[in-house]
Amino acid sequence: RRLFAKALEIDPSFASAYVGLAKARAWAVMYGYTEFPNIVLQEALKAAKKAIQLDSSNASAHAELGYIYMRLGEYDVAKRELQTATDLNPNDWISYRYIGAVLLYSGDPDAALKWYEQVTKYDPYQSPGVYMNIGIAYYLKGDDDKALEWLKEEAVRWPNFLGCHILMAWI
Repeated sequence: RRLFAKALEIDPSFASAYVGLAKARAWAVMYGYTEFPNIVLQEALKAAKKAIQLDSSNASAHAELGYIYMRLGEYDVAKRELQTATDLNPNDWISYRYIGAVLLYSGDPDAALKWYEQVTKYDPYQSPGVYMNIGIAYYLKGDDDKALEWLKEEAVRWPNFLGCHILMAWI
């Protein structure tokens, strides 16, 4: 966060620094690194909007804004922003991951799985939570065996990622 703020001191029109600041603030909320999640999420929202104001063609700015709207529970707005992000950059697996999450959290596990399938093809890192969300989608579809298959794979890749262990115990 400090480095993005420093970048903005040097160049206040650097849209990507606002995207980074928005991401840092949003993830601080997600991982519980703040006592004031509502305030920090509003800071993230403001930074993402500023990035788009500076550069409306910045796909990452639209993706991050979509992610923030998802966290605010505004799924329709989140979907629109993420669609814009994928229109601007159809090769961005992060936008795919965010769309998958929005669709999953808004109750459409079938559509979410289609996006997560793309994530598993293009995410070189297979970051924590992807397989867990796929497992959740299968669980919501009533396929506990498939859900456990994905959750076990998540546990192998990320043994300290608590979410998948909780879900495996639940199932």
